[in-house]
Amino acid sequence: MESMHIRTAKSEDVSQLVALNMEVHDVHVEIEPLVFREISEEFLGRSILRSLNDENSTIIVAVDELTIIGYILLQRRVRPKFDLMHERKCVYIDQVCVLKKYRHQGVFKMLLTKAKELTREWGIKRLELDVWSNNVGAKSSFLKSGFVPYNEKMKIDL
Repeated sequence: MESMHIRTAKSEDVSQLVALNMEVHDVHVEIEPLVFREISEEFLGRSILRSLNDENSTIIVAVDELTIIGYILLQRRVRPKFDLMHERKCVYIDQVCVLKKYRHQGVFKMLLTKAKELTREWGIKRLELDVWSNNVGAKSSFLKSGFVPYNEKMKIDL
């Protein structure tokens, strides 16, 4: 993987990003079918294009040769101050995916390093993400990368 590099995504990357995201989305549909719905590649492509054109979103890609093998969708978020809480700024990792055959080879680590660098450049001191409790592989990767739980959601299905 000597030719691998990290860069910001471009509109011409959409078809590769769709293919990557579908791999992750299928896992999410399997894990939480009452939350995630089946979607078309066209719908997902439009969603990715919206993110590429959103001034508060950035997609970072890992490229090996000409193939995108992983990406992170970052969103700059501000939660306004209210009576009980301070204003909170963070960069939120909305999506992350590494092609199955490239996992455990440092791709996520490289993407995360760039995400941290951008977060600092934007003057923000917090990077956040959500992980589904039963997505054991992702949860393990995030914990090994230094993320720590700070808030948990709970549910009762009736």
